[in-house]
Amino acid sequence: RGIVLASSPISKGLAFVAFLEKEPLNFEGFMDEANTAADAAIPPDLLIEAASHMLVGGWPQADDPRHDKYEIADWLCEKSETLAAVSWGQVLRIVRWFIAGNVQVLGKKENRIVPYPLSEDFEKQENARKFK
Repeated sequence: RGIVLASSPISKGLAFVAFLEKEPLNFEGFMDEANTAADAAIPPDLLIEAASHMLVGGWPQADDPRHDKYEIADWLCEKSETLAAVSWGQVLRIVRWFIAGNVQVLGKKENRIVPYPLSEDFEKQENARKFK
């Protein structure tokens, strides 16, 4: 309703382009994934809240590993009243920020997003530390 979706001419797969038929009042544009100013504006208390939950883990796995970040965002909103009070898009931005490796909270194991202490990178670091 009010949004027209079209496949992206640039990439295949899950990419799409959204066009607004009419911009909502006070619309300031779409936040894209490369918006580092928006990343810098993530309040530290939200990062800490999200990290405290993600380090414990327990979110459901998506059928497709590319969708794990969406499951984590949903799970965080269910686990935390603080994160549920902000937009889902902001929670997803937080998850993406941690996936990018800015802080060792999330990692990968067998192509799935896991708490960093369960990740392949953590395991490699621990093995290197032990065999120094």
